[in-house]
Amino acid sequence: MVMEGAGKILEKLRGRGHRSTKARRLILELFISSDRPLSSADLRKMFLLKKMAVNKTTVYRELEFLAGEKIIEEIQLGKTRYFEIPKKRHHHLVCLKCRRIECLEPEKNLLKRITIKNKDFKILNYSLEIFGLCLKCK
Repeated sequence: MVMEGAGKILEKLRGRGHRSTKARRLILELFISSDRPLSSADLRKMFLLKKMAVNKTTVYRELEFLAGEKIIEEIQLGKTRYFEIPKKRHHHLVCLKCRRIECLEPEKNLLKRITIKNKDFKILNYSLEIFGLCLKCK
């Protein structure tokens, strides 16, 4: 899911007049290295593991900022989570018991088939999450 390194993203943001902070860099690195969407609580736990103090409000502001800059995207999976916007659209399988989230590649013509059935509707964005039980919880 790695779009580009945190350094390159920060460089682009600096070019647009935005600051580069330790918290922003770490959040970007966490998203780049994660294989699943992350919530604000996930990020705060990861900050603690790295022994880096960060205010809860700072995490929320950074998530809002990065989503506004189209670097991450917000999805609702029981609670708000974010993921780095990939080059290629993907969907998620969500286990309702253990809350494990797995990325799922889309079927090739999924959006085209949806568009054909809804001719009077212009799709700007979409998200597909499938909820159920994983093999371990089944």
